[in-house]
Amino acid sequence: MTTPPQSTVRIFPWVGSLYGKQGNVFRQRTLILGGSQYSPGYENFHTEEGQPEWQDFTKDVVDYYFDDSISGKWKGTYTKFINSIFGGQSDYEQQGRFFDSIVFYNYLQEIAGASASEAGNFDYHAPCHFSAFLEILETYRPEVVISWGSKVWNALPNDWCHGPAEVRDGITVGTETSQKIYDYPYRDTVIRLVGVHHPSIGYGVDFHHQIFRHLNLLS
Repeated sequence: MTTPPQSTVRIFPWVGSLYGKQGNVFRQRTLILGGSQYSPGYENFHTEEGQPEWQDFTKDVVDYYFDDSISGKWKGTYTKFINSIFGGQSDYEQQGRFFDSIVFYNYLQEIAGASASEAGNFDYHAPCHFSAFLEILETYRPEVVISWGSKVWNALPNDWCHGPAEVRDGITVGTETSQKIYDYPYRDTVIRLVGVHHPSIGYGVDFHHQIFRHLNLLS
């Protein structure tokens, strides 16, 4: 019997119940690719055997987003992005539909310290992170990947094991142009990668909504 290869995915993605189904807010299967997650006291997340226990961290974060007893500026990052999907201030029902519609996954396969300011101390180019990302692509077969921020964008190679990406023309809205639109061959199809500003800073809600509309990503 052949032993299956050991998974390199250490932090499991959030997978919405409507991903790839009717009622989705996106026209195609869409993976939202964040950079990393952080948490005070993260070094205490261990099993009884002393191994890091982070597998459900992303799933827990989505649950915490809807928990009114938990507060934090980090919630505004998700809300701002969701607002750009709906083109204005989203309500609770729309926020739920958004998370039901997507796979959400963070590229860095470890907790990036106790705060966002520590993320720059981690090596996003380490092969283990790309290997895990390829596993996610193989498992969920997204047709569109929307990548948050420059750290992940700069770490992603120009070939996802099926040939080099094709760079698409930028889209201009007002005085600003989106340049990060790549099409990656993947098996017998193409995955479109759309790079956006990280929603935590410098993220224009209306600008990105118009970009998503222009690319025909939204239902």
